Amino acid sequence: MVHIEASDLILALVGGVIIGLATTINLTTYGRITGNSGIFNTLIKFDMRSGFRWKYSFFSGLIAASYSLFMIMGKSGGWEIKGFNIILFDKYEENISDLHIVGWIIGGFLVGVGTKMGNGCTSGHGV
Repeated sequence: MVHIEASDLILALVGGVIIGLATTINLTTYGRITGNSGIFNTLIKFDMRSGFRWKYSFFSGLIAASYSLFMIMGKSGGWEIKGFNIILFDKYEENISDLHIVGWIIGGFLVGVGTKMGNGCTSGHGV
C-alpha cells in the first residue's frame, strides 16, 4: 500500500500550477507552446534560425535551477518545515542505479522514439 502525505499533494498541486502558469505565459506572450522535446531538438541540431538563444536560455535555466535546488536540499533530498517533510528529490543513495550504460542508452532511445511518435512531449502539449 502506498502512503501519501498531505505535503505530497500540496507540492504536486503547486508544481502543476507553476507549470501551467509558465506554459500559459509563454503561449500568450510569444505564441509558442512550451514543448521541451522541441526545444531540446533545436539545441542538439544547433539550429540558429529557430530561436536558438531563447531556447538555450530556457534549457540552461531549467538545468541550473534543478541543480541548485538539489545542492541546497543536500543529499537528504528535503527539509523538515513545521511538521511537513518536504522532499523534492529522492535521497542520493536512491538515485544511484546498477543499470549498465547500455541500458541508459536503450532507455533514452526508446523515450526519444516515443516522443517522436507522440508528436512531442507533454510539458506544454499535455498541460
